[in-house]
Amino acid sequence: MRPVGETWHVVAIGVEGLPDQWVLQIYDTGECDPNYTFKSPVNATEADTGLDDLPAAIAHLLATERSQH
Repeated sequence: MRPVGETWHVVAIGVEGLPDQWVLQIYDTGECDPNYTFKSPVNATEADTGLDDLPAAIAHLLATERSQH
């Protein structure tokens, strides 16, 4: 076990115009907890909703996250 810092902050990251978010913990040392939470109101059956105008890599990432949660 190694110390990662005494304090941490919750940071939400998203794509502008979409409701999806990745929620991470960032420690005061600048390190990021390797676990994260993905939140989206989009149903897994509609994983590709609203992704038409995004670059292919970002659209694929979001569709994958949505279908797994």
